Amino acid sequence: AGERNAIFACRPAPIQVVYLAFPGTHGADYLDYNIVDKTVCPREHRPFYSEALAYMPFCYQTNSFRDLYPELLEEPGPPQREAHGLREGDVVFCTFNRLGRITPFV
Repeated sequence: AGERNAIFACRPAPIQVVYLAFPGTHGADYLDYNIVDKTVCPREHRPFYSEALAYMPFCYQTNSFRDLYPELLEEPGPPQREAHGLREGDVVFCTFNRLGRITPFV
């Protein structure tokens, strides 16, 4: 998937930090810190991480859709099932990847 772990293994920087990658531990001695929050890594999971943990106070994924997807802010509320031809009891499978990948074609 394009990961660059071999580069990290060569220690090109004196301190190496994991952020917005795989949210769990990498179990590697060449990664020094992992930026997490209490949801991604509850404090009781700390012993299972090889990296030192830097906790963000609210959410580790600090981004906003306001600039990228302003049309979402124009919606009156969350999508409604009936607007997409779904009955109340239907199961919906979702992926919460980058919204730009979800197009009308998909």
